[in-house]
Amino acid sequence: MDTRTSVVPIEANIEKDSFSSNVHGASVFAEEAKDYTGADYKIPDSYGIDTLKLMPVNVNTVYMYWEITDKLIQNYQFITFALRLLEIDGENEKEVLGFYFKERVSSKYANAHMPSKHLMAIIGGVDSNGRFTELLRSNKITMPSDSLCASSQETWMSKQSEWTELIKASVSHFSHAKSSISIIKEMEFLKKYGEKAAFGQSSFELSKKD
Repeated sequence: MDTRTSVVPIEANIEKDSFSSNVHGASVFAEEAKDYTGADYKIPDSYGIDTLKLMPVNVNTVYMYWEITDKLIQNYQFITFALRLLEIDGENEKEVLGFYFKERVSSKYANAHMPSKHLMAIIGGVDSNGRFTELLRSNKITMPSDSLCASSQETWMSKQSEWTELIKASVSHFSHAKSSISIIKEMEFLKKYGEKAAFGQSSFELSKKD
């Protein structure tokens, strides 16, 4: 008698009309993407829009990208460009760093420790006499803080409010409930058991302990 066990491919156990939980998500994505070549879209080198944007990365780093179009500089004779990063304090602007560049479409990471500072950038052209002419201003950003929260008070949900959120989490198909009886029962259990109910024990489990 042959006691060997035959190996059946997983695909053979999955019906074509099977419920989605029987099919691994990665398999679905792989099936949909197998014929994709990427040829239908190519990221352009530029968009023809004068742009200067800042994005905070962390307390020490700002990411910036820019595009300077032909139309913007058609009436000037610049030998190079310059970017100035400014700290904004009310109506005052103070330059915190700057650099020269020639690439009209490019990006850069600027490194400086500027926690909680309000920043903005300016791009301008520099002529043969060293004169700076402003061309673009960026959006304003606020850098993240590098300090811990000064408050030692923890914030918790009030036991006298926000019961609805707890009920939604504990009553299955809350939005499809046909009556309020189960909701009222859950509210009574939540008020009675407090934190135990909030931390995932069902009303059935709690009631058995009484």
